[in-house]
Amino acid sequence: MSTPALLSRANAALLSLLLAPCLHAAVPLSAVGNVGLPNPNAIAPAGDAFGSSIAVGDFNDDGIDDLAVADREHPNLVRVFFGTAWVVGQPVGLPFAMETITLPTVPGTTLGPPVALVAGDFGHDASDDDDLAVGVPGDSFSTDNAGAVFVFDRAIGGGWSLIDTIRQGYDGYPGISEAGDHFGAALAVGNFDQNDLPDLAIGIPGETTSGQASSGTVYIVYQGVGGLYPASVEAFYRGYNGLTGAPNANEQIGFALAAGDFNGDSVDDLAVGIPGTTCAGYVNAGSVMVLLGRDDLDGLDAAGVSYWNQTHAGVLDDCEANDRFGSVLVAGNLDATLIGDPVTADLAIGVPGETIDGVALAGAVNVLFGSSSGITATGDLFLHEGILPGGSLGAGAFGARLAAGRVNEGVLTHDSLLVAAPLASVGTIATAGSVWVIPSSAGALAPDRAERLVVTPQYAAWPAANADGFGAQLAVGDFNGDSDNDIAIGVPGSDATGSGAGLVQVIYQSGFIFVDGYDG
Repeated sequence: MSTPALLSRANAALLSLLLAPCLHAAVPLSAVGNVGLPNPNAIAPAGDAFGSSIAVGDFNDDGIDDLAVADREHPNLVRVFFGTAWVVGQPVGLPFAMETITLPTVPGTTLGPPVALVAGDFGHDASDDDDLAVGVPGDSFSTDNAGAVFVFDRAIGGGWSLIDTIRQGYDGYPGISEAGDHFGAALAVGNFDQNDLPDLAIGIPGETTSGQASSGTVYIVYQGVGGLYPASVEAFYRGYNGLTGAPNANEQIGFALAAGDFNGDSVDDLAVGIPGTTCAGYVNAGSVMVLLGRDDLDGLDAAGVSYWNQTHAGVLDDCEANDRFGSVLVAGNLDATLIGDPVTADLAIGVPGETIDGVALAGAVNVLFGSSSGITATGDLFLHEGILPGGSLGAGAFGARLAAGRVNEGVLTHDSLLVAAPLASVGTIATAGSVWVIPSSAGALAPDRAERLVVTPQYAAWPAANADGFGAQLAVGDFNGDSDNDIAIGVPGSDATGSGAGLVQVIYQSGFIFVDGYDG
């Protein structure tokens, strides 16, 4: 996204980091019942931006979700925080225990910060615990910023081991590692074929195809009985593997990825963000491609591929320069399913550069719904801060991060949609950031009941400050084993342990509502 001139240097830096219930007012975080995970780096943590990448998985197979967290300045480290069983509102001694994963380094080469983290059982071993895939698009093993993906498994008794290193042109993996590919900038896990084993989708937004720089590619590694197989890889880009058209420079196919069963056939499909697409003559307007999975050994296929942008019939709003539609994607069960119809996933699409009512970088989210025929624009929602209770338009980059999950569980509820506006001002505090929880009510998303979560100056542990970027990352999981989902929020600009050292805020849920300052 080309950054508008109105952004300060601090705002621009934060934006580059982001893109490389009935309460009707801002809700202060409470120091009681919630947990802040500060930057654990003991040496010079200032500027680390801890919390710039996070993922949720059960890495020790205890039935309680865990958090993997990376920062910007330690490219060889990923911290894993293991959730523990406890009851919200009761004293807890150790809500998380931490382990460290060390990525391999080669003398004379650089890694670059981990940008994408995703959990899945890729080892297909005796344990059902999740493994962790780490996308490092700045990996320069072969050439500058070619990128790599490292897959780690945790042994049943503890200890992490590297089980896969994925680079184009190495160890049997097809392709050529080229400067600026940024292989691993986005990751998604889905069962794209008939064997019910998790497969790994990898975004390569900087890939040059047919001589067009940064046209981008999506790279699929399928899993067999022994794990991920290099020989199984297939790639998709314009004019290749069944896709029509010719590559276009700077489209960035694979900038964002989301897996979900959008047509209810029990096989996952793949949504691919193409935020650099020129639409109706507007550069960087953006689009999304949806590839359908198949119940056979071949997996994803270009047959039935669909493309979505804001000129598509039924998709609300219009294409505009620098909208970056498709920069962020998340799949979730966001609406009810009629009796007799298949259960389908729905797709929320971040449009963080959207200008609304003359406000640049206000940001928006389009929600498209699944059906037996796949994604449809029928009933499309167009969300922005100006329509939410207590919200107002500002240059907050609403939609720069998304997550979905059941965080207001009750009768007839489905997944809530979490939307971050990490550049939003809170009072007089610029770019402090905020997160909106749009709940499910009576089987549908209910924007009129949305709840805004912010850090306020009154929060005892870590007062909000300029460029906190609260909401730079989002994840949903049950981190204390009480069967209620909680929220993890990256705050990479936090000054908790040093200027810009960063932290991750975990907000626990009890029953149907958030506790200690989140009651609606």
